[in-house]
Parts: sequence; structure tokens; C-alpha cells
Amino acid sequence: MGRNGRAVSAILLLSVVGAVLHIYLMQKRVRNLEHRFSQLQTDGDEIAGKKTVLEATRLKREQTRLVQKSYRVTGKVQHRRGPLVEHELRTANSKEDKLRTANSKEDKLRTANSKEDKLRTANSKEDKLRTANSKEDKLRTANSKEDKLRTAKSKEDKLRTANSKEDKLRTAKSIEHEQRIAGSIEHEHRMAGSIESKLGQDVIQTASEDTQRDDYNKLVEKVLLRLKTVPDKGPGTGVVNPHPYSFVINNPGKCENQDVFLLIVVTSLVENMRQRNGIRQTWGKESSTGGVGIKTVFATGKTSDVAKQTALEEENRIYKDIIQEDFDDTHRNATLKTIMCLRWASQFCANAEFVLKATDNTFVNRIPFMNYLQGLQNRNIKGLLMGYTYSGTKPLRDPFFIPKWYVSEDDFPRDVYPRYAAGFAFVISNDILRPLYEVSFKVKYLFIEDVYVGLCAEKLGIDPTHHDGFYPIFVDVNYCGLDWLLASHGVTEPELMTKFWLIINACRRVPQ
Repeated sequence: MGRNGRAVSAILLLSVVGAVLHIYLMQKRVRNLEHRFSQLQTDGDEIAGKKTVLEATRLKREQTRLVQKSYRVTGKVQHRRGPLVEHELRTANSKEDKLRTANSKEDKLRTANSKEDKLRTANSKEDKLRTANSKEDKLRTANSKEDKLRTAKSKEDKLRTANSKEDKLRTAKSIEHEQRIAGSIEHEHRMAGSIESKLGQDVIQTASEDTQRDDYNKLVEKVLLRLKTVPDKGPGTGVVNPHPYSFVINNPGKCENQDVFLLIVVTSLVENMRQRNGIRQTWGKESSTGGVGIKTVFATGKTSDVAKQTALEEENRIYKDIIQEDFDDTHRNATLKTIMCLRWASQFCANAEFVLKATDNTFVNRIPFMNYLQGLQNRNIKGLLMGYTYSGTKPLRDPFFIPKWYVSEDDFPRDVYPRYAAGFAFVISNDILRPLYEVSFKVKYLFIEDVYVGLCAEKLGIDPTHHDGFYPIFVDVNYCGLDWLLASHGVTEPELMTKFWLIINACRRVPQ
């Protein structure tokens, strides 16, 4: 529809409005006239005669005329609007309907948006609730872990508090355990029956039979001369366990012109250089201050590994503290190694007041240990073989239980071992050092080195002395107050050895 069309529509609309207004005014006037006519009829008694009738007639005609005029005007207006007005009205109605439809859609859209917003709000609340639940779960997990940690710490504190009691309990329990181990440790030197037949072959394999026989007889005669001063408590007088081995590495001047209070002899495998270094830097460190001299040597057997042997020789060139004989460095030859220690100590360090024989996985609490030995020296103690002792231990006779530690009746015919000190660490006083070595020639070889030393002591009439400070199992040195501990077993890592050493020394600097 153009500009003119809109103008015509506006004029027609104004005309319609005017006509409607005129009709309204005319109808109002008619109502007023009717009202007046009604009043005139009501007042008929006062107005009489012809004048009243004429007036009423005139009023009716006027009313009729006005009504007819109103109808004419209405008819003219309807005639002028024609199809155009009707079209505009329909268009307006259509637009109004569309507007109502649009409004209805908009309302529906708003309702949908409102529902979507509510849904989003609900989802957001649900997400927040899930997040809160997740945080609550994590907090519960954290609290649970914290509770477990507190429980662990509490148990650790209780364990530390109970250490001294537990140590004493372990001492009691370890007797049975060590008795079993004794059967296993014993097995190391299971060469009893075979050593005697093998001796002649091992002495000089390249020599002729006559030369072997002559050298062997000379060795026996030499040993018999040495044994004249050794009391013989057995029925036999001959050599049953000669030690025909020579030093491959030796440091004979180690103790010369030295005031040696303690000689430490540590049995070690060729390849255990890290363990030896750990001992050198801690409890085995040599000292000559205060008139209490300490010397340390490490005892090994031979190896067929050229690289390991070369490394051992280089180690000895640096530290000058290795002794080595030419028997195989095997687990079953530990007794040979212990006899070598007795031989070297009695021959090259006979001026030492005490000898500590230990393994390279032993930790020694040096200051209490030295204080205890000084107390023994002040009391002029003699004939001392001291350590953690066992008595009543029986040989392991079942070859299928632990075959490695099986002891036959040919190896050891008795039912019970003699009293002996555990081999991880024991102390020998100077006066029995040489006799122990010499009597070893008269005691049949047994592959359990500490039991074998016990047999030698029994041959000499020496009763080993027990001390709880020699602890045969691992002790975790992580607190002060361990002056009761002299030596403990099972410290295999050099780093742990160093840690224990630092803790022990730090405790000594803490005011008690």
C-alpha cells in the first residue's frame, strides 16, 4: 500500500470515528428527550389540553427525525468505506492476529528460555554439588591417609619406646634362632672328611711323590714341636688339621714397634671392597692416640678372577692392610680364614692386648667397646674368649632340611656342640692367642668356623664368656642410648655403616 493509500485510510478512519461519535451524541439526546417525555406524561395532571398533546406529538416527531438522521448518517458512512475499509479492517485484524501469535510464540520462547535457565541453574547446582562431593571425598581420603600416617607414627614411636625391651626379648628369642643358624653357619667349612685326604695334594701338586712325602713329614714334625706346650685333652697326639697355606699378600710390619691395645681382624670376601672401605672410615679406623693403639687388617682367601685379584692388590698398595692366603675364598673355607687370622695375629701382632675377630657386615660401637676392654685390662683378665655364646646347640643331621648346613656324623660325631661364641664378632685376650692357633692342628677340621673355635677353646679348657652387648642380629641404630651395644650383625651396606657411625658420634655430643 502506497503513501496515498495510507492517507485515504487515515481519512476514512477519522470519518468513522466522527460518525460513531455523532451517533453517540444523537442517541444521548434521544435518551434525554425520552426522559423529558416521561416526565411530561408523569405530570399529565398539571399539563392538560391540546398544548400538551401537541408538545408530545412534536417530541415524538423530533425523536423520529433524529433516529432517521442517525440511520442515514450510518448508512452514508458504511457506503463510503466500501471494500477498502473492510480490507483495512481485515488487514488490521490479520496483523493483530499475527501480533498475538508472535506474542504467544514469544511468551512460549520466554517460557522455554526460563525453563532452560532453570535447567542450567539446576545443572550448575548439581555440578557444584558433585564438586563439593568430590572435594569431600578427597578430604576424607586425605584424612584417612593422615590417620594412617598418625597411626604409623604412633606405632613407630611405640616401637622406639619399646626398643630396649624388644632388644632384650630378641636376645632371648635369638638363642633358638641362632642355634638354627649355627647349624647353617657351621656348614661353611664342611671339608672335615675330605681335607685330610686332600692335604697332601694341595701342599705341592707339582712336586714328585717323594718330595711331597718329605715336605709333609717336615711340616708334621714342625707342628709337633710347637704343640709341646699345648695341653692335650684328647686321646690323640698327632696333627689332624695342618694348615699348609702361604701368604699371597701380607703386611708383616703392621704392628712392629707399636703399642697396640686392640688388633681388629676382619674376615672379608675378595670382592667386598665397599664394605672394607666402610669399616676403614668408621669403627675400623686406625688410631694411636692416648696410648690406646688400634690396628686393622682384612683377611681374604685367593680368587681365580684376575681382575678381582689385581684390584685387591691395588687396594692393599693404597691401604697396606690386606692379608691373603692361597686357599680358595669360598663360603665353606671360612674356618681356614679364621685360622689364618689366628696365625697372623700370633705371628705378626703378638704384642696386641686384645684381638677382635669380626666379619665385614658387623657394626662395632667403638667407644663403649673400647671402654669395656680397658676395664678388663685394669682387672688383668686372662684366658678371655668373649662374645655372644651358645650352648647346647645340636648339629643339623637331616640332609634334606637345609642341605647346605648338613653335618654328618663323620664330620662331627657328637650329639651337641661345645659352648662357643658367635662368629660375627668375638674377642680374644693376648695370652690365649698363640695357644688357640697351635691347638687348631690337633682339632679335626669342621667347616663351621665359630663352632671350630669353640672346639679349640674346649681343647684348651677355656670356657667362652657371654656378653649381651654382642648382638647376633641387626640393630637399627637410629637413636641415642645404645651404650649397651658393643657389636651387632647384618649391616651389609657401607652407607648404613656410615649412618650408624655418625648417629653414635652425634649422640656423644648431645648433653645427656
